[in-house]
Amino acid sequence: MRDAWILETKLQPPAQPPHGLERAFERLGAGLPPVTWLVAGPGYGKTLALANLARRTGHAVLWLTADDRDADPATLFPYLVAGMRATIPAFGTALLASLQGGAPDPRVLWQRFFQELAAYNVPGLVLALDEAHELGEALVALAYFFDKLPPGVHVALASRRRPPAVRARARVAWLEQADLAFTPAEVGAFLAARAPGGVPPAWHAAAEPLEGWPLGLDLLTRGGSPAGVVAEELYQAQPAHRRDLMLKAALLPEITPEACRWVFQALDAADVLAELEAEHLLTRLAGSPAYRFPAYLRDFLATEAARAVPALAAVAWHRRAATYYREQRREELALPHLLASRDWDAAIAACNATFPGMHFAGRGAQVARFLAAFPPEVEAAEPVLQLWHGHLGSRAGRTEEALAAYEAAGRLFRERDDGAGELKVLVRQLTLAVRQEDMKRFNQLVMQALARLAEGLAEDVVDLHLARACAADLRGDQALMRECNEAALALPPGANPEIAASHVIAHLNLYTDAFHRGELARAAGHAGLAGAIADDFGFGPYRLYAGFLQAHLHLIMDESDAAGTLLRALPPGWEDQLDWHMRAVGLTVLATWHVARGEAAEAEACARRSLAEFERAGYREGRKLPLEPLMWLALQRQQPGRVAGLDPGGAGDRNFYDLSLALPRARALHLAGDAAAAREQLSHIVAEADRLGLQLIATRARLYLAATGDAGSALAEAEALMERQGYGFLRAQDRSLWEDLAPATRAEGVPRLSLCCFGGFQIRLDGVTLDQWPRKKAKLILAALALQPAGVRLADLAALLGDGDEASGHGILKVTMPVLRRTLEPDLPKGAGSSFIWLADDRYGLVPVTLDVAAFDHALTSAEAARATDPVAAAAHYEAALALYQGDLLAEAFFREFFDEERERRRHQAASALGWLADHHGRRGDHTGQEQALARAAGIAPTDEATYLALMAFYRSNGRPERVRQVYWDCRKALKLHLDALPSEAFELASRA
Repeated sequence: MRDAWILETKLQPPAQPPHGLERAFERLGAGLPPVTWLVAGPGYGKTLALANLARRTGHAVLWLTADDRDADPATLFPYLVAGMRATIPAFGTALLASLQGGAPDPRVLWQRFFQELAAYNVPGLVLALDEAHELGEALVALAYFFDKLPPGVHVALASRRRPPAVRARARVAWLEQADLAFTPAEVGAFLAARAPGGVPPAWHAAAEPLEGWPLGLDLLTRGGSPAGVVAEELYQAQPAHRRDLMLKAALLPEITPEACRWVFQALDAADVLAELEAEHLLTRLAGSPAYRFPAYLRDFLATEAARAVPALAAVAWHRRAATYYREQRREELALPHLLASRDWDAAIAACNATFPGMHFAGRGAQVARFLAAFPPEVEAAEPVLQLWHGHLGSRAGRTEEALAAYEAAGRLFRERDDGAGELKVLVRQLTLAVRQEDMKRFNQLVMQALARLAEGLAEDVVDLHLARACAADLRGDQALMRECNEAALALPPGANPEIAASHVIAHLNLYTDAFHRGELARAAGHAGLAGAIADDFGFGPYRLYAGFLQAHLHLIMDESDAAGTLLRALPPGWEDQLDWHMRAVGLTVLATWHVARGEAAEAEACARRSLAEFERAGYREGRKLPLEPLMWLALQRQQPGRVAGLDPGGAGDRNFYDLSLALPRARALHLAGDAAAAREQLSHIVAEADRLGLQLIATRARLYLAATGDAGSALAEAEALMERQGYGFLRAQDRSLWEDLAPATRAEGVPRLSLCCFGGFQIRLDGVTLDQWPRKKAKLILAALALQPAGVRLADLAALLGDGDEASGHGILKVTMPVLRRTLEPDLPKGAGSSFIWLADDRYGLVPVTLDVAAFDHALTSAEAARATDPVAAAAHYEAALALYQGDLLAEAFFREFFDEERERRRHQAASALGWLADHHGRRGDHTGQEQALARAAGIAPTDEATYLALMAFYRSNGRPERVRQVYWDCRKALKLHLDALPSEAFELASRA
């Protein structure tokens, strides 16, 4: 054996604990696995994390910081023996002797090392190897023993490169770079800890490209430069051929071996990129063969390339890269290369091809960066670039800036005699004219647009329909508004993102129209279709916006839990993903939600921010939206005088927004003691809402009119509208307001009874759930009466209560019926008739109450009536019915022996509705909706083999064979569980087709 110079520092772990890295070990659970492997690039705290991991076990630690000399077993094992002798002085004598006289096999040495450990019966030891990638073949040999370690021995390693293959049966816990990088929250905490007096804004900007790199953050906050570490540790440490490809590849927005071979003639690109990935210098993009550099390394390489690569060579590479991506029809990837090679005409053509999809996907910041790359003289002379400047200004709510850009674009298009381009500008100017309520200007622009219509592209014609629809809505001409939106939907989008986005907008407009008219099922259908198209085309902002509208519908239907589920699931930074108008509407929905929850401070904050968005954009009509929750909030706080100060004024009650604001104004008059003025205002609202077909407004106005003491037929008409349309929100929220306004009327009136039978039996009286029942069979009577609107014969009710014994059941009925009446009406005088239960001839029955089963039946009837003529409306009605179907009818254990036939019938109805919806989604290409419908149908009817076959066919046609097999076994298990049977022979044959 040759002499070994033992450096004690290599055997000492660092003393400093890691900052913010405890999270990395939560995945390991309470017990330490036999092997833990940390893999990350330099500066991610591997050494500190490894020391912390070893220290937290409480066991003895054998630490070694490896270097390139330790790849030689004759150097490595003397260090290991020296480290062990600090605990066991006699350790390793035979092992050291075996190193003499040649180059022993490292696998043999590891075997002897672990055998000696076992012989000494070490109670607990952690072998911690830092910089383990330096060990070479000795590391490969160590991996062979991972599943043969002595009891109590754990191996923990830290390395820059991915480890060699590990035996499959070894239990290894992996902690990778993503586990060691700081999360955004940890970055914020780290910066705050380093700057107690306030984090400098420059730190936030500089921290973002570091992507949670701990060393870079440490250098940033200590006044150092991460670039120096990047240059020395990440770049200069690489062999020359790797550095060469790194500089070149940094020019590519998406790095692939094929692109590197094509653009740079790098024949070994695949091997080099794999080596860089192994050292965590490249990250593979999810679901793609492409790589990317970490932002801090990419920025360094770009700077280094600008310094070291000759300009002519860089331009040549950019031209080749542009050609490569354009041949692949990937114009967005070609665009930065076209800009870098100053090929302005081709770059403008690429802008035309890529900007619409980027724009609708919420990537306006990237569009702005591309526009900024053009020289000012090119930008000023190119109408397409001016047009997109206008789009970005309009989307951000900078109306004056947008107008100036559109004027410049229109002038340039006219100079080129480009009628189609001029039409694009005119359509956008129309939208701004509507926003500014400048109808004179709007009419002038319409005439100019119509003159250019024949020269326009399909997407421009669709957008013209939408602009006219907005103007019609502003004038209160709802029929023309619907006609224009439906015309916009007449042209199929194909793969055109501009037409697809127009379809989304048209569905959102029709949602608003249906909502205003109180057709909530139709509104839900249009919101769902808007979201589905947005999903298909990757329009993330529109998907978020559709989610806000769906949450608003849930609020209207008194489904605050469902609304809360959607609103609490908003992704971080959601506001930055939306344009100003979508953001303002989303904030208004949040404000409405907070008002309903009684959260005054949160409601006001959201409404004020929404109002600021509308005011900044100069959209006077739109600012009415956030004023409504502010008005209701003032009334909640018993401040009716504030309502008048929130009134925007304007041209009078001409549309939904005006009349919606008139409601809280009228209620404020009543609270202020002027009932006569309130009645006059409410009568006017009822008349106008009826004239415009705005049933939501009409219903609420009738409730408040009844509360002023002038009930007449107003309350009965409101009740009829609520029953027919299923306005849950009106029942709970507005009914409560009505009762607050008219306590005397409430005392004389009938308490509201609401029954939910799907998924369980819930009884609510005046909004309060009845949980305590003196007799369970009183609930049984109420359930039986609820399911039979025409009433139940006394004999049938007695037979139900007596389990078939009619005589016994009559006795139970005689005792239980008074209990039921007193439970529903505790103050009911003895001998008085119930407000809820009637007796006629030989039948008991319920007066009309709010009942989910009745609303379910109504929605199904509406769906079946619309299936042949209006599939979209039918789908919306089916969705409304299925939203009510929260589980089996009367699913509580107490009811299981009753209502079997009715329960099965409702189950079949829900499954059939889902089957129709699955076909409907399939015809429209909505695969997500189709899959969800089939999966839910299988859950509702778990023994229906046909549903499983349809689901298997869906997965088979979409290339997901693993799911086909899973569905097959799900069917077998369900049949065994529910029927103690196996699938039929026909099912087995069909499942193999």
